[in-house]
Amino acid sequence: MRGMNDLQKKSTKPQSGFTLILSVVLLSVIMVAGIELLNYASSGRQVTKRYQTSVNTFQLAESGLQKAIFCLNAENGAACGGNFGELYTGESGLMFGDGIINIEIIGSGDEREITATGLGPTGESTSIKSSISRAPSINTETQFEYSLMVMNSVSFSNNATINGGPVYSNTNFTCGNNAEIENDVYISLPGGKLDNCEVGGNAYADKIEDSEIEGDCFYDSYWVGSDCEGTRHSSQPTPIQKALPTLDEEFWHQQALIGGTIDGNYSPPDNSFLGPIKINGNLTLDNNCDVTMLGPIWVTGNVILSNNSTITLDSSFGYSGSVLMADGTFNFSNNSQLSGSGQPNSYIVVYTSNATDAAINVNNNAGAAVYLAPNGKVTLSNNAGAIAVAANRAALSNNAEINYDPEGQLTEMELMIHSIEASGWNLDEGTWRKF
Repeated sequence: MRGMNDLQKKSTKPQSGFTLILSVVLLSVIMVAGIELLNYASSGRQVTKRYQTSVNTFQLAESGLQKAIFCLNAENGAACGGNFGELYTGESGLMFGDGIINIEIIGSGDEREITATGLGPTGESTSIKSSISRAPSINTETQFEYSLMVMNSVSFSNNATINGGPVYSNTNFTCGNNAEIENDVYISLPGGKLDNCEVGGNAYADKIEDSEIEGDCFYDSYWVGSDCEGTRHSSQPTPIQKALPTLDEEFWHQQALIGGTIDGNYSPPDNSFLGPIKINGNLTLDNNCDVTMLGPIWVTGNVILSNNSTITLDSSFGYSGSVLMADGTFNFSNNSQLSGSGQPNSYIVVYTSNATDAAINVNNNAGAAVYLAPNGKVTLSNNAGAIAVAANRAALSNNAEINYDPEGQLTEMELMIHSIEASGWNLDEGTWRKF
């Protein structure tokens, strides 16, 4: 018996040792795996942070490139550190948000090379280099002689108002719920009707029904339930049909390409410069983002402005304007604004050839620009504002307001949008590179 117990004790000791060794090995494996997992997570965060930093510095560099082209084309140095045109050789230490932009321009004659560098708050940097050359001068204009011009359908109701300019419609025009028109109204549709409207000027339509007109009334033979404070003129011809304003889309595309191309959806940083530029994607401004527009902007996707964001023409535009155009749709909401240079008759024209009912949508105190949608619909609602609207279809409701001449400066009742590129500098195709 004693011999058997001794044998059991001898065999138990090796097993206990083996168990201890196995436990140590397993614990070591678990610790190594845990450390590797922590390293992996930390590495992932670092990669994400480096990527975000790279995107931010790239945006700063792009803004610097666009500003360089703008200053070379500028007619004064107010926004360019004092120098402009051929005397502009760049700037350094430009503060934008929590980053810095440096611009360097070398070369002479009609050829230059721009290097723009964006610096992050901890020293990270991205640089962009491109060659540019000088192009001849170009001038074009588009006229808007009506505050509202619509071709195929219109809805006008719920305290919507049109102030300043005349209204032209190639379709029946029915007003509802205290909607008001301050100036003249022209209905050019044969047999077309002006119905239930309050008009502060003259009215021109084949049929006038249930309307109050402060000026003279020109109609064919249909007059029902209406009040004319001026003189009634029956047996009048239908107003002449007119076409919507035209915008030279190809010209403006080429003007936008002067500043190069951004590939992918783009959300510019606050207080940045933008234009001339083509964006192959969507353009989004949100959360109090303010952008200064230096030239035409062409977006192949959609444009979204919301939550107190603004686009303002640079002061150097003076009495002229520029174009914000999209192949897709526009959506402006929640106090987003589009503003001119600060001078009379300086406006941004918002243009799209999109044919849908969502072509241009402005709501919730957003505005105010000139909106042109020759194929689609412009919708203004919930205190939205506009300077002029020209569209295939339009809807105004819920205190929407068009103020055709907000500053009282127009003398011939027309708005014009100009482009004057004085010896313009263009990016040379194929020379853009990032490093």
